[in-house]
Amino acid sequence: IYAQNMSSVSQLAGYFTRIFDTKIKSCFQILENAEMLIEPEQQLLEDGVMEKLELVVTKTDFSDMGVVDLQGNARNINGKAANIYDVQFVQEVLAGNRYISDTAYNKEGQPYLLLAIPMHQLGELVGILYGRYLIEDILYDVDCYFQIVDSQGNYITRSNSADAWADGSTDLWTELERYDYHDTTTAGKIAENMHQGESGTFYCTYEDDGRYVSYQPIGINQWYVFSALPEQNITEYASSMRQISLHMLVQILLCLLAGALIPLLYIGRVYYMIRDKNTTLEVHNRMFQLVLQKTKDIPFEADLPKHEVILHSPRFEGGNYTLNLADIRPSVLFAQEKLDATCY
Repeated sequence: IYAQNMSSVSQLAGYFTRIFDTKIKSCFQILENAEMLIEPEQQLLEDGVMEKLELVVTKTDFSDMGVVDLQGNARNINGKAANIYDVQFVQEVLAGNRYISDTAYNKEGQPYLLLAIPMHQLGELVGILYGRYLIEDILYDVDCYFQIVDSQGNYITRSNSADAWADGSTDLWTELERYDYHDTTTAGKIAENMHQGESGTFYCTYEDDGRYVSYQPIGINQWYVFSALPEQNITEYASSMRQISLHMLVQILLCLLAGALIPLLYIGRVYYMIRDKNTTLEVHNRMFQLVLQKTKDIPFEADLPKHEVILHSPRFEGGNYTLNLADIRPSVLFAQEKLDATCY
């Protein structure tokens, strides 16, 4: 159970990492689409540009957008203007790089991320397009226990799960010092692994409450995702299995004492108990899969009469893409060396 749980929590961390990466890529895609709305003859800081960006904000989850020209003059959709030429992100983006900030806070105290891209017109760099994205809007529909921290140990996201220990009031390093670790894991070792870009798993307790935890790098600004499963879930499962085993032992002893007919009746009863228990576990697994589907992943539908699979995503022309079932059978993919032997 311990080994299986460590494997599950690692997979969960990888899942959150992919969701977050998809969300960030979507934000940059919105900025790139907004860039195409600005005509070459328009001046970056003029009202017409701000009106177009304001329309983009109303249609997306960005809370603010703005532009910066090559001289560092900046203006956002609220009309605020300033010269920010010496700000670090301006120099980085003017060098031709995308930019995503660590956690920052607006006037209302809400944490946000700043994303920026270089702007080009007729093939030439003319400035910067940026947007602010409130962190509370990232992964808002995922109710599992996870946290994302930046390179300084600040919490980028706050978990909605009732099983979460951290409330975001302290940084990660302070939080890790509160836990009691098993095996050779220490808070210092976790911090060292993170500075080296490594992932890991560990088991820890806090006030007699246990957690199986996995941490993995996201690949952005040395950010990490922490996911955890409560020990109580595993303990309840193990306790249930022990009770079933005890019931089975008692029943078998009664069967041996009662003769030939009664043992057969009890064995049948035990069989149905185990089958019902497995059915319940199967239902729980399916429910968990349904929760995971509430993401921005690509949904698909299978048209069995037509032997087709239709994938739906804005990344496809027309919004969807159709595959023939015969082309994606495991045997075909294996023969084309697109599927290794283990996956096959």
